[in-house]
Amino acid sequence: MFAPWQPEAVRGADRDELSDVIFRAGRDVDLTGIVALQAERHQQDPQKLQKQLAGRFVAEEYTVAVKAEQIVAYGRRMYFTPPAHAHANCVPAGWYLLGLCVDPAWRRRGLGHQITQIRIAALKTSAAQVYYFVNSLNRASIALHQALGFKEIATEIWFPGVSFSGDGQGLLYALFFDSASRR
Repeated sequence: MFAPWQPEAVRGADRDELSDVIFRAGRDVDLTGIVALQAERHQQDPQKLQKQLAGRFVAEEYTVAVKAEQIVAYGRRMYFTPPAHAHANCVPAGWYLLGLCVDPAWRRRGLGHQITQIRIAALKTSAAQVYYFVNSLNRASIALHQALGFKEIATEIWFPGVSFSGDGQGLLYALFFDSASRR
């Protein structure tokens, strides 16, 4: 479900290989590419997933990496408000970074890092902090976010519709912005 932890793997890519990768805000036409990556990641039927996402897809919540008109990576941000029926260990209201996904053929080249930085920058001027939650077994994602300054603030968290597979538990991380960054 998530990228394997490979800290010893060679990072980076030939500059020419990434020179024409475009990072931009999502558009409605990106749904098909996002669905393709998500379906592969979660081993789901793309047509069924397309139907599920179509009704709730908000293109502006996404940042995408595009190479030769193909979505090779994406990440989402959204504002979350806990529902009335929330569990006691529900995550707090606020802005969240969700669903970072990089095509396996494009991993370890900095695309996820770049998309995460773009999403942080988009929220930095209007939010006091940004949150991110993760399965404790997803060491690749944890390392990426820790390198960008995220700190673990809660364990065994609950978020509606999300289960933490395997022996993992839900961890909540936050990146706190100073007040000067919001001016």
